Amino acid sequence: MSDRPRSKALPGILLSLSALIVGFLLGMWLGSFNVSKADGLAGGAIVLAWGLLGALVLLGGAIALWAAAARRTLWRVLIVLGPLALIVAGLLIAGFLRQQEEGRRQMEEEMRRLKRPTAPAAPLEFLPVSGRAATEGAVVMGLGMARPDLTAPVLHFLNGPDATEASDSLVLEQVAHGSSIAQAPPWFVPAHLKLDYDILLLRVLAVSRSAVEVEVNGPQRMSRWVPRDQVQLLLWPEFLLGVYALEPLDPAGDPLRNKPLDHAAPITLPAEALLHPTVVRGQWMRVTTEGPEGGQVVEGWLRWTDGERLLVRYDLLS
Repeated sequence: MSDRPRSKALPGILLSLSALIVGFLLGMWLGSFNVSKADGLAGGAIVLAWGLLGALVLLGGAIALWAAAARRTLWRVLIVLGPLALIVAGLLIAGFLRQQEEGRRQMEEEMRRLKRPTAPAAPLEFLPVSGRAATEGAVVMGLGMARPDLTAPVLHFLNGPDATEASDSLVLEQVAHGSSIAQAPPWFVPAHLKLDYDILLLRVLAVSRSAVEVEVNGPQRMSRWVPRDQVQLLLWPEFLLGVYALEPLDPAGDPLRNKPLDHAAPITLPAEALLHPTVVRGQWMRVTTEGPEGGQVVEGWLRWTDGERLLVRYDLLS
């Protein structure tokens, strides 16, 4: 009786598993070169797709070899490729762990850099508070206001939207009644400052994906960029809806009207009426009045901008 041929299942399965593992890891390694920081969360999906592609390619080759080669040939190939597969897998895993550790180290270094105040800095002596002064003295309208996080230890100033190193900083500290400015550049003159009411506002001039250009000294027309994640961006409609009251700069030329139209009938305001914004629609804002106690409440539309400048002055506090 002749000997039956021995099965190729065991070496074929081992070869396929080796090809699957190595193909997946090799594909992920190649995929990592096709991912940039701008891809964000999608980068992980791209690397995974490359890993699956590599696994399928090498698995297909292993299955084809399994079907065509003799059992002894499979064992010979496995004896050579098996240890090589383990070495490749080990190197790829070690490289991946090194990349993870390097990324963690860079993130920790970045966090330490953001918390580190920069020099030079000087004690702050005088800052404006009045919303009216900031409105009338502004050379450019800007896009709105930026509100720094007063609980953060430092606000960094950058020289450009793509800069990674801070050129100067505003140092904040927590005191009994809230926040206080410990140190600031000598040129720092924000649009509004009243820290006992948690008010620190900077006029926004431009916005990028990662930074905001703010006016740091209106009289000198000086601006700096700040990291976008260190401030709250308030465009003019949102900012003006949050103020206490406002009034037109030119009541005769821009009166309160019964509709948001230039030719709509004007509305006579009660004496000493306060205008409270409720709705913004394009260049118009619906406001309600608060006159003397017991006085009639009036509602109308006020043109707040002509597209190039603010047409209203505002009060942040009552």
